[in-house]
Amino acid sequence: MSIENSEFPDEIKTLLDGSDYAGPASEGAVGELEDKLGFNVPAQYRVFLLSYGAALLHGFEIYGLADTEDGEPPTWSDVRNELRPTELGGLLNRLIPISDDGGDYTFYIASTQDDESLGEPVVAYGPGVDGKEVAVSFFDFIAIAQRDGVATLLR
Repeated sequence: MSIENSEFPDEIKTLLDGSDYAGPASEGAVGELEDKLGFNVPAQYRVFLLSYGAALLHGFEIYGLADTEDGEPPTWSDVRNELRPTELGGLLNRLIPISDDGGDYTFYIASTQDDESLGEPVVAYGPGVDGKEVAVSFFDFIAIAQRDGVATLLR
């Protein structure tokens, strides 16, 4: 599934354009991430990385690909720094960390490109939550988290 920047849903584009974001990641940086992961990133997350890099929205952030060397605010959570060595290779069954609740829970997008009929859901892991689907897609995750807050995704 290929998504171009112009195919961002209007609601999501408006939210991201109004956020603090790092700036677009290069195709090369996305390719390096995919090499590190051992699989392709999901289509919606890919277009986010290529268009916005990483983002800070109201009440939550989206990990991405960003130059974090200058140390000046805002600082971005780079997804490459969020990958734990034990996750690489199997990466929790092809899950990529994309956000957190500021506490014990991490949100992951599933890379199910081998079977596009499964979609690319976002799931949560943390105490008492073991892979609960919280959104049917990356764009859905952004909309719900912005509208209702990330804590509502865990209920």
